[in-house]
Amino acid sequence: MGLRARWVRSLPQANGRVGMYGFSYQAITQLLAAAHQPDGLVCIAPGMAACDLYQGWFYHHGALRLASSLVGVCRCSRPTCVATNCVRQRSP
Repeated sequence: MGLRARWVRSLPQANGRVGMYGFSYQAITQLLAAAHQPDGLVCIAPGMAACDLYQGWFYHHGALRLASSLVGVCRCSRPTCVATNCVRQRSP
């Protein structure tokens, strides 16, 4: 996360402060990033994050829950998500 925060802070339109926002998986990535306390990260706004990723959401008794993982992939590949730059489209 430190390299990403540094990159965001270096963008011409940036003011040096980094904030993160999102629900579900994006909420978890915010919590994990904040734990590392990267320079410039001043605000996070996580919503609906799981409290235990290993037991219940992605794994069940040590086995990967493929369906849970695929739901997130499918949600981020929806046209509305792509249209809002949540996912970058590749050029043909």
